[in-house]
Amino acid sequence: MDRSETGPDDSETPEQKLQVVVGQLSRAVASSAYAGSKYEPLGRVLVFRSAARSLHVVGDSPLAAEFRRLVTAGAVPGWDLHPVPAGRTPLDVLAGPLHRLSGSNRFCNLLEREGFAYVEEVAVTSEGCCSSSVTAGLGSSRRCGRSSPTWGSATQRPERAAC
Repeated sequence: MDRSETGPDDSETPEQKLQVVVGQLSRAVASSAYAGSKYEPLGRVLVFRSAARSLHVVGDSPLAAEFRRLVTAGAVPGWDLHPVPAGRTPLDVLAGPLHRLSGSNRFCNLLEREGFAYVEEVAVTSEGCCSSSVTAGLGSSRRCGRSSPTWGSATQRPERAAC
């Protein structure tokens, strides 16, 4: 069973959870890791490792916000927060264009289920991250989403993470 589905584990602080995630992502094999649970008060977060020891923290849960704060504050020495454009465009903005191109709502549903909350988060997630089983629909979503005006403006800002 996926650790994110096992129920609350409030015994770990957000700092401890971040340390566990960084430990997992430090291994050459892992390019993404979850922390927390949808059953915990702080929720769940998905984190991608990108090039140059950068962490791409995905989602709008309180735990995601705390991870961003901790990384920015230097809680994990040698790691930086991957830049994401300042906008916060909800994923549902892409639902129409994705449905018209693919005939399905599957892509947005997959992204939301994995923890993505904003178009800008998807736009800076690399194709390498998209190929992992965790985000299997992400690459297809990005290809379909490029037809959206919102998508184009989001992808022209920071570099994409390179997992």
